[in-house]
Amino acid sequence: MQVLAFACGDQTFCIRITDVSEVLESAPVFSLPRAPSDFDGVFQLRGRIITLFNFVRCFGSGTEYSDSQIVLFAEPYLHFAIRVPGIVESVSLAGAIQEPPRSQDKSAAILEAQLRRGEDLYNLISISRAVFYAGALVQSQESAV
Repeated sequence: MQVLAFACGDQTFCIRITDVSEVLESAPVFSLPRAPSDFDGVFQLRGRIITLFNFVRCFGSGTEYSDSQIVLFAEPYLHFAIRVPGIVESVSLAGAIQEPPRSQDKSAAILEAQLRRGEDLYNLISISRAVFYAGALVQSQESAV
C-alpha cells in the first residue's frame, strides 16, 4: 500500500495515496465566522470551494509547527482538505501488518488501522471518518450557539 505520511508529535499518521487528489504548499485561506477553531477556513482551487481542517489544532499535542502542507482529498471528498504539520512523504507499506487502532487520544476517532513497517508504526487515517468527525465538530458548535 502506498501512503502519504506525516509526523505529528511522537506519532506518524498516513493517508492512502488513492484518497488524495493533490498536496499544496499553501493557499490563501478565508476564515469563517463562528467556525470551530479546528478549521482554518475555506479556500478556492480551480473553481471549487474547499473546507480546510487543521490536523494539528484538533489532534496535536500543543506543539507548534513552522511548516505545513495542505492535503486535498479525492472523490467523493473534493470539498475537503486537511493542513498537516511538516512535509508529507510517500511511503510504501507493502506487507505491513494491520492492527486495530490502539491510540487512547481523540485521533483514534478517525483511524482505520495501525500499520507496522519494521519498528515504525503508522496510524492510517480513514478519510470518511475524518470528514464525519469534522462535520460533528461543526454540528456541536452550532448547537452550542
